[in-house]
Amino acid sequence: IEDQGNQIIVHLVQSYPLHCPRCGQLMLKNGFKLVKILGPSLHYKPTIWSIRKQKYLCKPSPDCPQTITKVARVKDVKYRHHISQA
Repeated sequence: IEDQGNQIIVHLVQSYPLHCPRCGQLMLKNGFKLVKILGPSLHYKPTIWSIRKQKYLCKPSPDCPQTITKVARVKDVKYRHHISQA
């Protein structure tokens, strides 16, 4: 948690094991995607959730001929939502 005077930033990381929806193999972790969401006020200051969402990759194999990519989901945060849409 970081208090910047006029706003509070809460840093979060969302990462968990994920299996490929096509072949069922465990997907490889492939970096993070940073998303910022406007949260509820705290001490009368706007709160920004800075969420690092895990990116996943399933490389092509005989069981799964295409590259599959996914991003971790966060409950109550819509897909592709950012602070400008909060």
